[in-house]
Amino acid sequence: MTARLKKMVGKDFYIKLHSQLPGKIEEEEAKLLNLEKDKEQVIRIVELGKKSQALIIARSILPSYLFEGDTAHCFNALGETPLGEILFQDPNLKRSSFEISKIDTRDHAWIKIFSLKEKKLWARRSIFYFKGKALLVFEVFLSEIKGSCNGAE
Repeated sequence: MTARLKKMVGKDFYIKLHSQLPGKIEEEEAKLLNLEKDKEQVIRIVELGKKSQALIIARSILPSYLFEGDTAHCFNALGETPLGEILFQDPNLKRSSFEISKIDTRDHAWIKIFSLKEKKLWARRSIFYFKGKALLVFEVFLSEIKGSCNGAE
């Protein structure tokens, strides 16, 4: 999504890292990734946008095993690098099917930091298998994306 968004908004693209810290993940996320529900994982929250207008907000679950072994160098210094730029370097990258739904933003505590006006937004999530290791990416599409992409898809 990052590459497509960069192409649509051009030089005005930005990514803002809101947080990338260990934290407790939701039980459903733990099940999807076959993780222990009480063990902390790294939770990364970013916004992607055009100029100062957020267009997509995302929450990624980066299990602790990504910070070890052959993937450690990719994730230990991630910072504001778009996650997609790392993931799509893997020629064997696999991705699950998308789960797409209209969500109620009030049902997701992490979304509250963005003070969104709209309560119902389209979202998708999928599991990536980077070098055989699973991580979860949940993206929420803000309504502003419709008018900010120069008529692109």
